[in-house]
Amino acid sequence: MKQATRATVPLARAAGAVIVDAERRVLLVQQASGHRRWGLPGTHLEPCDVPSSALVRDVRREIGLETEVTGLVGLYHLAGGDLPDLLTYVFACDIVGGEPVVNERGRIARIGWHDAGAVPPPVTVTARAVGEDIVANRHGVVRDLIR
Repeated sequence: MKQATRATVPLARAAGAVIVDAERRVLLVQQASGHRRWGLPGTHLEPCDVPSSALVRDVRREIGLETEVTGLVGLYHLAGGDLPDLLTYVFACDIVGGEPVVNERGRIARIGWHDAGAVPPPVTVTARAVGEDIVANRHGVVRDLIR
């Protein structure tokens, strides 16, 4: 008897940075196009990218900060809609140099520090979930999210 197989769903990967200031606010970036949602600074990953290294590289390029990965906040699997599923590695990062500035104007409209429990709308599903986890002091989480 032939066994039914599950259709292969494309899976994209990304990495996001949780950068917190002395007042416990999280640094967020607002998309320059589309729905202009607020989200974590980060990057889409190529198949050969190591998530933490690619994140440090692209945070430097996009917003001018030198960062150091200090831990894993969690893995967030986003599904639903017509887009491929997205697995986002979210890392806690410390600033080791620089000041946040918008370097990637085509991708980022603005940046700002926000309370993790009060992210301004519109916000990405992943950033909202990460904010909830930060407020609840959860680390190393694995969450499935729906668009």
